[in-house]
Amino acid sequence: MGTELAIYAVKQMVHYYVRHNKPVYACYLDASKAFDLVNHFTLLRKLCDRGVPSVIVSLFLYWFRTQRFVVRWGETLSSSFPVLTSVRQGGVCSAPFFALYLNDLSVQLTASGIGCRIGSTVFNHAIYADDVCLMTTSIHALKLLLQICENYATNHDLKFNPTKSVCQLFGDSSYEFSRPLIKLCGRVLQWSETVRYLGFDINCNNRDHEEMLRRRRELYITANLIRSRFHHCSRDVKVYLFRKYFSTIYCNSLWCPVSPCVMDKLRVCYNDCFKIIMQIGRRKSSTLVFSEHRVRDFSAMRRISSYSLLSRLATTSNVIISAIVNSNIFKESSISKMWRSILFLDCE
Repeated sequence: MGTELAIYAVKQMVHYYVRHNKPVYACYLDASKAFDLVNHFTLLRKLCDRGVPSVIVSLFLYWFRTQRFVVRWGETLSSSFPVLTSVRQGGVCSAPFFALYLNDLSVQLTASGIGCRIGSTVFNHAIYADDVCLMTTSIHALKLLLQICENYATNHDLKFNPTKSVCQLFGDSSYEFSRPLIKLCGRVLQWSETVRYLGFDINCNNRDHEEMLRRRRELYITANLIRSRFHHCSRDVKVYLFRKYFSTIYCNSLWCPVSPCVMDKLRVCYNDCFKIIMQIGRRKSSTLVFSEHRVRDFSAMRRISSYSLLSRLATTSNVIISAIVNSNIFKESSISKMWRSILFLDCE
């Protein structure tokens, strides 16, 4: 339902358990060339199990069996060759196909009944495309979930890469020494303080400072790149480019908790980026500059992003998200309090 919702669900679950003095053990699995290893016949069997009409399944079978590929090297094309596995990345049907291919893994993990819970709802994993995150409250449960993933990968011609898969421990300092050896496919997994999941840096100390500072660096890089390439363009073009690339900052509505100092650095960065693109002196009032060009300032951008995420939370049909929103996890979370302070000026 979107990477932002997936990150939100993981963060809310972790924050909830940590607030109640319970550790959370997370494992982020990396599937090697996942889209390229999809077995066509296994996929077609799953389509049949879902009740897809046989004529549609036959059409996909014909498509898979007759498609041919070529390799381009400069202006030269290789001879064509068949590809008997994979759903090509970027294809219209590829994402739904792969979601269907991994759906039974989600079913098996949920059916195990172990790991984190939201009331009576089991929430021990989050899967977005080929990014899998497992969450449990004990090492033993994490090993059982990893075994389920290994067995599923073996039966579906998938491969989880242990060198790129990492574990993470959320909890207070008393749990620092409870990091035993965790193995995947016979190889020991590494423990990490910060893990990048779906493009967002999740820190085990529940601080988003590293993520925010990384976004700050990226904003400056983007602004200088736009200025170097489009400095001869008109004012309207520059304003359009700023709105295109800076109208929102990825997952800025999930930055919580953060220090005022780090947030102020990002606000200054946002203001500087607009002045860099528009070639305006940095000493000029940022409020006046945004008003003259009718562009949203940093606070307005954050309000719109937060409202957009809240609207999606309220209307989503996803079972996990609905369970979070309708529980005390949502009401008591620091993220919800931050949204109230942004949208309603309520700092309670």
